[in-house]
Amino acid sequence: MEKTKNVKNNAIIMAELMFKMEKTCHLKEALFCSRCGLSPIEFRCIRELLENRFPSIRELSVKMDLSPSRLTHLLSGLENKKLIVRKMDENDRRIIKVSLNDDGIIFAKETMDKYMEFHLQIIKLIDKKGLNPMLSCLQHFLDSVTHFLNDEVTSEPIKQVR
Repeated sequence: MEKTKNVKNNAIIMAELMFKMEKTCHLKEALFCSRCGLSPIEFRCIRELLENRFPSIRELSVKMDLSPSRLTHLLSGLENKKLIVRKMDENDRRIIKVSLNDDGIIFAKETMDKYMEFHLQIIKLIDKKGLNPMLSCLQHFLDSVTHFLNDEVTSEPIKQVR
């Protein structure tokens, strides 16, 4: 009975910590993005386009979990900032491909460098002895949640919250 109580208490502590972590990470991302002149969703899109150079709008919509209309609005904003281009697929004119333009690639790479520097500033606040165990715990937690979600998705789809 004591073991069950400990597990339940740990679950409560973990849930509370994760809630606070999500909120804090959201604020961290918003701060970083505001310094770069981007919204968090624009930053996410730029990162996605840096990794996946020529996705179709449909592919990008699925990858970012955005409706096509929301993505179109987002892409229009990035076009206005002169960071991306849209082109018709050479094989199927119904498909529109999206990519960073030359300025967008430079901007994205510089922004990613700033993003790493931003996190380096946070790492400097962590006790050196505690950094590797913390990173290991974060990776283990991510792996565990991913495993849990994969099991849950195969048994019963989880409704996504937007």
